[in-house]
This record gives sequence, C-alpha cells and structure tokens, in this order.
Amino acid sequence: MSAYLVTFVTAQSLDWVGEYLFNVPPIVRGHGGSFLAVAKGIPNAVELVEGTAPAPHSIAVMTFPSMDALKGFLNAPEYAPYKEARMAATESNFFAFENDDDAPQFAGQR
Repeated sequence: MSAYLVTFVTAQSLDWVGEYLFNVPPIVRGHGGSFLAVAKGIPNAVELVEGTAPAPHSIAVMTFPSMDALKGFLNAPEYAPYKEARMAATESNFFAFENDDDAPQFAGQR
C-alpha cells in the first residue's frame, strides 16, 4: 500500500537548503520515493486559505511504495546529516500516512 509524506517547514535560516536540495532527492528515490508537489520558493510560498494555523514557509508531498520504505528514508544513515542540518535551522513537522485505495472519495475517479 502506498504511503505519503507531507512536510511542513518554517526556516529560521536558509544555509542548509542548497546541500539539502542537491543531496536529498536521490536519497528519496533510492528508497522508492518520488516528489508529488513542492511549494514554489521559500519563504512565503504557502497561503493559508482556511483556518487559523500559521502557514509554514514550505510544504512538500512525497510518495513511497510503503510505510516501511518511507520510514527507511527517514532513518537512512545517508539522510542523517541533511536531516540534522534541516532540523537545526527549521521548525519542521512531517506527517506520514498510508493511502486508502478503497476510500469512497475516489469513487468515479478511476
């Protein structure tokens, strides 16, 4: 069952971004993942259209073949230095979930 990772990032510093953007996508792909959507630009790339939560500077959505693959990426030794750099310079919230292929919301879409 496919799994999705939704990342919300608010940066206090952008010093980590260049190396992260260059090195992390191949690690994601190495774990079977791919990017579905990435907010354009940091900061102010995300607009709050409903609710009262503060908008993060950036949001990205990735898909993986399974929750195990997703967690394998997050815990991969080769990802660790980039994860540490991001976490030191941002407030990050990552959410993961398995897709419900049989959800009624998909009716008529396939």
